[in-house]
Amino acid sequence: MGLNPSTSDGKFLDNTTKKIIKICNNNFYGKVRIINLFGLISKYPNSLPSHKDPIGKFNNGVIKSNLNYWSKNPNCDLWLGWGNKGSLFRRNDDITSILLDYCSVKKTKFRGYKPPLCLKKTKLLNPIHPLYCSDNSDLVEYIN
Repeated sequence: MGLNPSTSDGKFLDNTTKKIIKICNNNFYGKVRIINLFGLISKYPNSLPSHKDPIGKFNNGVIKSNLNYWSKNPNCDLWLGWGNKGSLFRRNDDITSILLDYCSVKKTKFRGYKPPLCLKKTKLLNPIHPLYCSDNSDLVEYIN
């Protein structure tokens, strides 16, 4: 789960998407699904504060649907990487609160529960954005 959608798609991969794919390949993931804190599609995350609705009408539903899928599948990991810009509008706090409910479901359902992961934490304790890490970074627990 990252900051915001760029114009990256199946044909054009931006640097963040390329980095995510490299890290996932290095950690032996078979598939990648990218989820975002903000629904605003933009090459420029700096446009988030001035946009009238950067979260988007449907984004919380998309996030909850994906977290529900994660919470009910033992072979599905979730890793976070929104960086300090994720604290805009306290979005990181809102999503972390939602995430804790799904963590409880997964923890109860599976003995080998693996909590949400990140590459590392920023000084402000946000999950670091993947562009600021090595391709060979190890995933660590974000929430336990």
